[in-house]
Amino acid sequence: MNVFTHPLRRLSTGLAVSCLLLSPGLSAHETWLLPETFQPEADSQITLSMTSGMAFPTLGSGISAARIREAVISQNGQRDLLIPMDTRGGALELIATPGAGTACAWIALNPRILEIKPEAVAHYLEEIGADDSVWEAWNTQPEPRFWKESYSKLARTYLRSASDDAATEESSCWSDESASRFEILPLNNPTSLAPGETLELQVLFDREPLTNQAVGLWQEGDDAGVLHRSDDDGQVSLEFAGDGPHMIYATHLRPQMGEGFNWESDFVTLTVMVDEDS
Repeated sequence: MNVFTHPLRRLSTGLAVSCLLLSPGLSAHETWLLPETFQPEADSQITLSMTSGMAFPTLGSGISAARIREAVISQNGQRDLLIPMDTRGGALELIATPGAGTACAWIALNPRILEIKPEAVAHYLEEIGADDSVWEAWNTQPEPRFWKESYSKLARTYLRSASDDAATEESSCWSDESASRFEILPLNNPTSLAPGETLELQVLFDREPLTNQAVGLWQEGDDAGVLHRSDDDGQVSLEFAGDGPHMIYATHLRPQMGEGFNWESDFVTLTVMVDEDS
């Protein structure tokens, strides 16, 4: 398996900041969704926090509720809304009341447009693990080159509440699809992971398997994530070395002419808890 680290996340602080100054929207800022607990009591209200930042899982900046396209908690074949509350402490807080068993929560954001200075593009492409076709499209763009990108984001997380009902406990929402074109869906249980175990995932774009997509894994406390590549079936296996919260992340980028932009991207993150007692 092809594995490589995030180059930009290992840059010196000064250089990383200079790249961001060149382009305030540079995607060094991942956006993720974290529950206050990954194992809530059934039928108890919990708070989930959505934030954008550079150092998972440290809160960075909150997301405006006005940007939300879809905010859902899915469980046992039913979907309910995540209810936005306030933006505080660097995160948008939302509430939900999951029942017994596994639940999947996600938020899809409406697209926005960012502009990246040409001198910062290479760092961006290295950071997200852009494939050769993207590099070629950028390097062959006629002068004067410019980068205006329409980007959409999807953030997922997974919860598990104890249940005495085996049928309820085994019911899964892992394959539930959102409104996003770009998805990474678990193929085995993402709520009972222990160190040393592997999570199998399927990478999809427009509901079709996506080959050679860079998919990252970032563990709490690490300075950088590690990128892997999806195979010919759009699948990728991620092994968890330690415990604590982890973020899985990816950016699917392609040249695309539109109104006010010449690139288009979709970002996705999934947060899971790895527990040695699972």
